[in-house]
Amino acid sequence: MFSFFRRPGSRPIRRTAKILVRPDPKTGEACSVHIKQQETVLSQEGSPDTIQEEYAQFWDCGHSVNHLPLGGQCTCGRISCTECHGQCAKPGCRRPLCPACSYPVPGVDRPGERLCRSCHEKAVRGRIIRGTFRFLMRPFVIEERSGRKRS
Repeated sequence: MFSFFRRPGSRPIRRTAKILVRPDPKTGEACSVHIKQQETVLSQEGSPDTIQEEYAQFWDCGHSVNHLPLGGQCTCGRISCTECHGQCAKPGCRRPLCPACSYPVPGVDRPGERLCRSCHEKAVRGRIIRGTFRFLMRPFVIEERSGRKRS
């Protein structure tokens, strides 16, 4: 790994590696990931040189593996961190969602609540049907405003 950075004639004195062990979200088994490694070499001139290499790994949501822990796996197979992973807001559904598969709840300004695709389509369809029904029934509805009746 470090052979690219090492000069000819230098010899390694010490090597250290940092490995992250975490559960694989698909299988549940522990898997190890190289995060960082460091090597100290003695050059031909006699100076101790340190080479440090750090790996950058990211979840499917784009956040770093080193900074945010595993949140969960979406139904589509994407893996996201704890900050981005969520569930469908509909009580009967509760599917795990990644940011790419989640849709905002229509008509509600709550950024944390998300719906899956099928629940979002049902909610939008219901809003359209209720709005159309309200529009068609408006001439037949009697409303009370400031004491006057409208027929």
